[in-house]
Amino acid sequence: METALSGLLVDLTEICESVKVVEGEDVVIEVRSPRSSIGAHRFKKVLGSLEASMAACIVAAKLKLPIYVASEVEEGRVKRIVLRICRE
Repeated sequence: METALSGLLVDLTEICESVKVVEGEDVVIEVRSPRSSIGAHRFKKVLGSLEASMAACIVAAKLKLPIYVASEVEEGRVKRIVLRICRE
């Protein structure tokens, strides 16, 4: 999972410097130095940040399960994204 997300968010799109993933009941993603603070406020209101939306798409495709962005918190240069897996 981390390899796929890093490939997309760091290498391909250069939206952030690095990605760390912890899988459990939820998928927690730490994005270091996100660069997607483009003024797309309407997009952000509906779909969350660009990096969260892209991460959710990758995780959903890998797990073949529905996913939603449960939360996004920025702490300094790190954004923590929690993706909730819909198993029911």
